[in-house]
Amino acid sequence: MKISVIGAGNVGSTVANVIAQKDFCKEVVLLDIKKGVSEGKGLDMWETSPILSYNTRITGVTNNYRATKGSDITIITSGIPRKPGMSRDDLIGINAGIVKSVTEQVIKYSPKTIIIVVANPLDVMTYCAFVSSKFKSTKVFGMAGVLDTARYRSFLAMELNVSPKDIQALLMGGHGDTMVPLPRYTTVAGIPVTELVSKKRLEEIVQRTKTGGGELVKLMGTSAWYAPGAAAAQMAEAIAKDEKRIFPVCAWLNGEYGLKNVFLGVPVILGKNGIEKIIEVDLNKREMKLLKASSDHVKAVMKVLEKMDVLDKKKSSKSKSKKKKKSTKSSAKKTVTKTAKKVTAAAVKAVKKVVKKASPKKKAAAPKKAATAKKVVVKKAAPKKAAPKKVASKKAAPKKAAPKKAAPVAKVIDKKVETLNRIKAKAKTIDFGTIGKAGRSKDDLKMIKGIGAFIEEKLNALGIKTFEQVSKFNSDIEDKVNLAIEFFPGRVKRDDWKGQAKKLKK
Repeated sequence: MKISVIGAGNVGSTVANVIAQKDFCKEVVLLDIKKGVSEGKGLDMWETSPILSYNTRITGVTNNYRATKGSDITIITSGIPRKPGMSRDDLIGINAGIVKSVTEQVIKYSPKTIIIVVANPLDVMTYCAFVSSKFKSTKVFGMAGVLDTARYRSFLAMELNVSPKDIQALLMGGHGDTMVPLPRYTTVAGIPVTELVSKKRLEEIVQRTKTGGGELVKLMGTSAWYAPGAAAAQMAEAIAKDEKRIFPVCAWLNGEYGLKNVFLGVPVILGKNGIEKIIEVDLNKREMKLLKASSDHVKAVMKVLEKMDVLDKKKSSKSKSKKKKKSTKSSAKKTVTKTAKKVTAAAVKAVKKVVKKASPKKKAAAPKKAATAKKVVVKKAAPKKAAPKKVASKKAAPKKAAPKKAAPVAKVIDKKVETLNRIKAKAKTIDFGTIGKAGRSKDDLKMIKGIGAFIEEKLNALGIKTFEQVSKFNSDIEDKVNLAIEFFPGRVKRDDWKGQAKKLKK
């Protein structure tokens, strides 16, 4: 059993450490883009093996996906946390680009791996990995419910002063504020929790569970890692050991609970094949309404991702439509040839009948009639084929020429704005400030410079070459400054941006 953990940050390193200590697999590969980090952490963990008595070998590598080759399970923890001033859309765009790139590299070397996603926003990043991998939905899912129920159970254990081992609970829905609590499915050693905790106090505990991640951010200044890492490791253990354990997992729904085409937290059976079954529990009207609201929230965020064109779904749909068109054309040609053969066969039979019934004198005339009939058929067939071509060419000419002659200025500007916005969305995924900084590999620099050159080429094609020209396509002053910084790094000194902004305000 080989498990790869992508991302050697706090969560990733915790996942690797917990898996190693549980000692249920032969090797753990810890991969990160920062040179030396994964190697150092992996070595540090391995040095605890004589103390904690485990045999799992931990290997740290820097951006070398060949080392992950043949992984049975891959856990993706890559991504950045949300920073002050960063919008939700910004976080989605950046992390989706990272998760997509990571997934493509992972499946290249491990085409049969099972993928567990831990990156945030969890539900949408799981969707990103699912689309990028083109795997079955049973082999790509997210870690959220295991963490949320663990927090819920730990709070209940504190409230009742009992062992958390005796508490069983179930939470469903999205990861965060829209999660759906199910107190009636929560028990303490088989006793319904509603008999031990008041309704008001239980609601307070549920609310604390929903904001559990935010509570830790306020205390530590950063996201949690111990509980998320342990939760992902527990899921990996259930798969590796084929335990058939029931966990709430972020899974792809295709009609279950009356919901379709969305990743949502639901109870599943986890085994060696990944998700072996989605369990549908009975929900009352209130619970079903909350689950539907949670689904709608996740779908709204999924639409934000789809609009960014990160997943290349449009390209795949276009290619499919082209294939369909080609198949319909070929089938049409086949039917035409079949009917043509039938018609000619019927004509030959008709001629033979005439020849048999006619006298010897008429027999000599018959082939002449047949010949003329054939000529008529040919003459009639020719204009039928040529007619649509001539008509199409005559009608097509004014259509092509019309938009070129009467192209309104407003439409041209709209097209430029639309193209510019697409380029802007692409540029947001690049941190130009990291160019030349320590810790960047040569491949990273080449990639960043290459994308920068691509953006500059597109802008030049639009005739946009100066800061002032860029600013004309955006009304907000701050956006103008940020746009110019992204598109033209190093062309103007950083100190000059404030002066440029003042001129624009005037």
